[in-house]
Amino acid sequence: MNVLRLGLHPDGLAPRILNFPQWRAHLLARLAHDAQASADAVLVDLLEELRTLPMPAQSRGTRSAVPEHAGIAFRCGSQRPTDRSASSARRRCSAPP
Repeated sequence: MNVLRLGLHPDGLAPRILNFPQWRAHLLARLAHDAQASADAVLVDLLEELRTLPMPAQSRGTRSAVPEHAGIAFRCGSQRPTDRSASSARRRCSAPP
């Protein structure tokens, strides 16, 4: 299993990523850079495949409340995007201090 496929696939981790549009753009930009720098046909093919994956329904046409510099933010449990703020979701997912 390719971790990029897992992370961007709508049946994988994508629906659980609160800032999916930003995270997807980041991953695709990094992969595009690597594919161009190496001229590796496997990376070029992977990039094209990942670009065709649909956005999860809850991510279409929305901007995340998570700052773009925040990295990746996951939703925990059965929490829906409208249930809590992204910062609340991050606190619930993190280990106790």
